Amino acid sequence: MSFINHQFEELKKEVEDLRRERREQSEYIVSLEKKIQDLQHKSRSSGIEIRNIPQASNESSTALTKTLCVLGDAVGVSVKDSDLRDVYRLPGKSSSPTSTTRPIIAEFSSVMMKDTLISAVRTFNKSREKQDKLNTGLLGISGTKHPVYVTEQLPGNTKKLYYLSREFAKSNNFKFCWVSNGNIFLRKHEGDKQLLIRSENCLQVIGTASK
Repeated sequence: MSFINHQFEELKKEVEDLRRERREQSEYIVSLEKKIQDLQHKSRSSGIEIRNIPQASNESSTALTKTLCVLGDAVGVSVKDSDLRDVYRLPGKSSSPTSTTRPIIAEFSSVMMKDTLISAVRTFNKSREKQDKLNTGLLGISGTKHPVYVTEQLPGNTKKLYYLSREFAKSNNFKFCWVSNGNIFLRKHEGDKQLLIRSENCLQVIGTASK
C-alpha cells in the first residue's frame, strides 16, 4: 500500500510540475507577444487610420492628402503637405463589397501632429449630437452622410482587441472606449476610473465583475 501511495504522490508531483511549466510557458508567450506589439506600435506611432470615407475613381495620393486637409479644417486643425510623410488607402480586392470604404492611413512627420489631430477630432465629436459628429458631409463628400472615424494606426492584434473592446462597451453600457499611445481604455461613466485593456481576458474579468 505504501508503494502505491508513493507512486501516486510521484504522479501527482509530475502533473503539478507539468501544469507549472505550461503556465510559465503561457506567461512567456504573452510577454513575447506584448514585446512584439510594443515594437509594432513604435513603428506606427505617428500614423492614424481614417475609416468610412468612400473611395473615388482614379483616387490619387494628392486627392487623399486634400481629403485629410479638409478633415483637419473641419475639426480646427491646419494640416499641411509638409506635416505628412505618406497618405494611402489600405490594399484590398477591388471586387470586395467593402472595397470602397477601405481605411485610409496617414503617416505624419511627428507624433505631436498626430496627437493634435486625434485630440481635435475627439473634442469636436464630444460637443456634438450623434448626427452632427464628424461625417462625410462635413468633408464635402456628396451623397448620404456617413460617420467618419479617426483612430491611431494599430497593429493587427491591438486592432482586433480594440474592436472587441468597442463591442464589449456597447453590450455592457460603457460610455467610453478609446486608444491612447497604443493602449486601449474603457470607462463606464463620466468621472469613473479608466480601465486598461491588455487582453481579451481583461474584458471577461470586467464583464464578470459588472454583473
